[in-house]
Amino acid sequence: MNFTHKNADLLYATKVWLLSVVLSPIMLLLIPGLGPFSNFNSIFKSLYEVIMAYFTFAMLSLIFSVPSWLVFMLVVRFIVRGPDRAYDKKTLIQIAAIIIGLAPFVLLGGIDDFSAEFLFFSLPYLITLSFGIWWFKLKTVHEEKEKDMLDHLIE
Repeated sequence: MNFTHKNADLLYATKVWLLSVVLSPIMLLLIPGLGPFSNFNSIFKSLYEVIMAYFTFAMLSLIFSVPSWLVFMLVVRFIVRGPDRAYDKKTLIQIAAIIIGLAPFVLLGGIDDFSAEFLFFSLPYLITLSFGIWWFKLKTVHEEKEKDMLDHLIE
């Protein structure tokens, strides 16, 4: 499927979101000693249980983060349409992602509940969102229009 400049920003936002859905559960499983998983060895006695825990976390992440993904897509689309450079846009997207990424945890746990469990569940998502924002290329409208123009000249 050939994505044009009209939806390259939505593809970028979706890549960042899916990266967090896939990698955050792995990070949750690798951080023993926090929250409900303080005794890692007794909880995960077999590889099967680890795999099932991963898929459970991934499915829950996928289901509960859809509203955040939709808001993130709208924010990315709004920021990309601005006249700033790509680096400035990614900085704004990073700030928005932190707010959007923390919002569900704050709304569910309350603003006063910054406990170890709050950090246990929110930090992996913030880390993977941040990584994805800077890892994936953000194609600005100007870059896409320029590419389309060059492609048209070649034809």
